[in-house]
Amino acid sequence: MELKQLEYFVSAAEELSFTRAARRCHVVQSAISAQIKGLETELGTPLFDRTTHRVALTPEGTVLLERARGILRLVDDTRDLVSPTGAELSGSLSIGVTQGAWKGMAPALASFRAAHPQVRIELRQSPTVRLFESVNDGSLDLAVAPLRRPSEPGLFVKTLYTENLSVGVGASHELANRESLALRDLHQRDAVGFCPFWALRTITDRAFDDAAAVQRVAYEVNDLNAAAEIVASGLAYVLLPDHLLAQFGDLIRIPLEDDVRWDVGVIAAARRCTPAAAAMMDLLT
Repeated sequence: MELKQLEYFVSAAEELSFTRAARRCHVVQSAISAQIKGLETELGTPLFDRTTHRVALTPEGTVLLERARGILRLVDDTRDLVSPTGAELSGSLSIGVTQGAWKGMAPALASFRAAHPQVRIELRQSPTVRLFESVNDGSLDLAVAPLRRPSEPGLFVKTLYTENLSVGVGASHELANRESLALRDLHQRDAVGFCPFWALRTITDRAFDDAAAVQRVAYEVNDLNAAAEIVASGLAYVLLPDHLLAQFGDLIRIPLEDDVRWDVGVIAAARRCTPAAAAMMDLLT
């Protein structure tokens, strides 16, 4: 059993696609297929159920995934431990980010790449809850995401920036001329809302509950551009952080009287922080 086989297996298992795994590993798809086929032959059991429409882990593959992640983490930790002090950083750095928390990430990635060209950066966009799970289980070194609470057991958490949420409406919306709005003013009015596992949905649901008002999500989407298009047509309002509203010039921003905040931070596992992850966190914070 070779490390490269485990690397390719973990990529395919996390992506549930040999094509996406090949792009992630910067190899051709046939290389992924051949290595995984060799691993299955060596272990004497199929690791994936393959059809023309989907790829899924078998029960044996699910068991191997956790063990393979542990082996690869141990190899990375050992490499970091024996590397001479002051040596050029190398290896990989896996970073997760959620939609809406991207502000400032591209310049940070460019600066990191310039300072540490030997580190291979892997970026993955996922919902917030999945990012926390991935940092916890070690499949991500760190993540930038909205913070659920000031501290998280077993995780290092550092706030990067805080914004207020504002109301966005189209020019034809009946609230477009208001100078400010409270959550009670939005009670039972049609809203564009995001899927329940999105951090923005969690934040706004909690805020409406606290205000004893109802957020009526008439249009549930998982895409900011779709939300903006619906709002611009006058069909509904949306609650967004100010920097996201500013991206859509055809929306009118109305300040929210209630204190509803969007706290974005960097999170990493407290028990395991590679030199590359520590360098990126220093750059971000």
